[in-house]
Amino acid sequence: MPPHTDISPDARRAMTLTLACSAALSASLQTVVVPLVPGIGRQLGVGVGAAGWVLTANLLSSAVLAPVLGRMSDLRGRRSLILLCLASVVVGSLLCLGSASLPVLILGRVLQGASGALYTLAVSLVREELPAHRVPGATSLIAGALGLGASLGVVMAGLLSGTGGDYRLVFAVHCVLAAALLATAVRTLPRAVRTGSGGRVDWWGATLLAGFLVAWLTVLSQGRVWGWSSPAVLAATGGGAVLCLVFVMVELRTPEPLVDLRALHGRSVLLINGLALLSGALIIVGRLPVSQFVQTPPSLAGYGFGASVLSASLVFMVPGLVAAMGGSVLDSRLVKRYGGCSAVVVGGGAGCAGYVGLALLHDAAWQLMVFGAVVAGAVSVGASALPVLLARHVPAEDFGAANGINALSRWIGSAAASAAVAALLTAPEGRSYPQSSSYVQVFLLGAALSAAVVVIGGFTGKAVTSGRDAVRAADRTAGVMRASWGSRVGRSPRGRRSGRAAGW
Repeated sequence: MPPHTDISPDARRAMTLTLACSAALSASLQTVVVPLVPGIGRQLGVGVGAAGWVLTANLLSSAVLAPVLGRMSDLRGRRSLILLCLASVVVGSLLCLGSASLPVLILGRVLQGASGALYTLAVSLVREELPAHRVPGATSLIAGALGLGASLGVVMAGLLSGTGGDYRLVFAVHCVLAAALLATAVRTLPRAVRTGSGGRVDWWGATLLAGFLVAWLTVLSQGRVWGWSSPAVLAATGGGAVLCLVFVMVELRTPEPLVDLRALHGRSVLLINGLALLSGALIIVGRLPVSQFVQTPPSLAGYGFGASVLSASLVFMVPGLVAAMGGSVLDSRLVKRYGGCSAVVVGGGAGCAGYVGLALLHDAAWQLMVFGAVVAGAVSVGASALPVLLARHVPAEDFGAANGINALSRWIGSAAASAAVAALLTAPEGRSYPQSSSYVQVFLLGAALSAAVVVIGGFTGKAVTSGRDAVRAADRTAGVMRASWGSRVGRSPRGRRSGRAAGW
């Protein structure tokens, strides 16, 4: 790996901005179909539950491809894999643009799922290429771009689809954006990066991971339709459990695992991954039900506002976008002044209040706007805290594997929440729309998840101050500097005197 001084400050800024935009694109692809699910169902002649797989398939693909592409980047370098992810988004967007059936659309969304690896690859690249004192700021910027991109995706859907416009237009714009980012990445990402460490990809692990995720997500999405005690649901649940157990056994015994479960050592790391799981779930729970609720025609369902996609995205979601931007600013200040755990607890508490408000008050438009904004802002608060917390608990040489597991946890949370929300909002037989009580259940689920964030964030804070495995990034950097300085000056009496005078 080349020294950091080989890259000019302007090149570093350009690289960081490109990576942050790539992370925002990834999050936008995740949420841009949220307000379009009812329209996709109508245009393709399928139910809302089936159309929901347009979202779930993308999240599932991201959960599987993120660790696979992350491992491939260890072998072939980060730059080439980032370019591959962006190229896959372009191809997937073209498929979605030309799709006339649900299977083709889902295939395109699966290809777009390669964008799920962009965040992990971006964080790994900045740790390799930027000076140590620049890494925390760049990592926080990239993590913050996820929350901002998720909100922008929903608003973009409304602007592009208008009042009942063709859903394919959003994929045309994302195709152009991905192509532009691909061209920019070719110019801005440094070529002189680590070319790979050798080894192989654990394809058995990838197959088992995909197997148990598909089985369990199918249960979550189809449980109500098939019946929770039906043979199909029981078989999928048991088969997923067996595949998960085999996956864990294989990963623990494989010298070069796809997901290094050994990097989960310590209570603190487990708690942080739990926070990532909940964070991914709350991104979906905070947007999908609100968007569908406001688009429901009250004359047919007895609730809702009959809003168009444009109104649902602009009138009801723009306040959330503004709140998300404010939440990102508050998040960075809380992290700098009080630490990452404070941001996590504040965000969880605000989210819990917002979801309880949605569950109790959703009869007027202003109630959806206000409490929906609180929920959107809450998701942004604490978004950049997770990589900071992880860096404090994981040695530098293990950060890549630990960050990959953290990103995988986030995508699994989003995929599980997407399937669960789609199942809860599936219309019962004989009805075109779900009952209003189904939305209340989803909002209460969000409140419970947010409360869990508060509890886990509190325990994580105790681990930061008292855990034996807490390792601050600044301390690691100082240790590297001490070792480097000692190797140069330790041989001379003058050097030893200088070291003692500096407190080394």
